[in-house]
Amino acid sequence: MPKTHVLMEITGGFSISHYMKELLCFAGQQTVFEEASQTVNKLTGAKVTSKQIERVCHHYGEKLEQEQQQEITQGEKPVNYNKDLHYVELDGGMLLTREEGWKEMKLCRIFSGKDAVQVSKDRKQIIHSSYIGHLGSHKKFLEKVEQHTDFIIRKAILADGAPWIWNWAEDLYPDSIQILDFYHVKEHLCVFAQEQFKDPEQKQQWIDYQSLRLLNDQVEDVIEDLKNLKPSKRLSEKLCRS
Repeated sequence: MPKTHVLMEITGGFSISHYMKELLCFAGQQTVFEEASQTVNKLTGAKVTSKQIERVCHHYGEKLEQEQQQEITQGEKPVNYNKDLHYVELDGGMLLTREEGWKEMKLCRIFSGKDAVQVSKDRKQIIHSSYIGHLGSHKKFLEKVEQHTDFIIRKAILADGAPWIWNWAEDLYPDSIQILDFYHVKEHLCVFAQEQFKDPEQKQQWIDYQSLRLLNDQVEDVIEDLKNLKPSKRLSEKLCRS
C-alpha cells in the first residue's frame, strides 16, 4: 500500500497498526460487521468487536469520501480515456440502514467496449471496469460520476427508466448514445402482459415476440403495437382505479 494512502495516516485515535486497519476495513466491506469480527478473530487471534470494525470502516470511509470530493473540486483528471467507445452504466438499489432507514445505493460502472471479450461461443466477459458508488442523493452521486465521464470522448449511457439519469444525460451529454436497459423494459412488458392476457400461452408468446423485436432494435414497432392494442377489461378496470 502506498505510504500516502489514507490508511497509512494516524487518524481517528485508533491504537492499531496500519496492517490491522487495512484488515478491518477489508473484512468490514466483505460482510456484516458481526461476521467480519468473527473472521478477523479467527484468522489473527485478536479480540476485535463488531463495533470496533464499524468505527474503523466508517472513519476511513469518510476520509476517502473527503479525498474524492477534493478531487472533484480541484477538477483533477482521474483516467486518461482514449477515443474508444466507453459504456457508462448507472443504477440504484435500496438498502436498509440503521441510522436513516431505507436509502438508495447508487452505482456506476464504466468500461471500454474493448474490455468485453469473448470467453465462449455465446458469452462475453468484461475484464476491466471502474466503479463509482454513493449512498445518498443522486446530485452528489452524479458529481462523482462526472469526474470520470467528462473525460470520455465517446460514451454510451445505459440505464433503466429513472428520469434523473436521462435528464442528466440530456443536459450534459446530448451527443452520447443512450440505451434503455433491455431487462427493465421487459419487466414492464411482463407486468402489462399479466394484466392484458388471460391465456398463459398467449401471454408468453406476446412477451417473447415483443422481446425479440426489442433485441432487433424495433422499439418503435413495439410502441405502436402497444398503442393499437385494445386494453382488456381487467386492465381497463385497473387503469380506472389508478
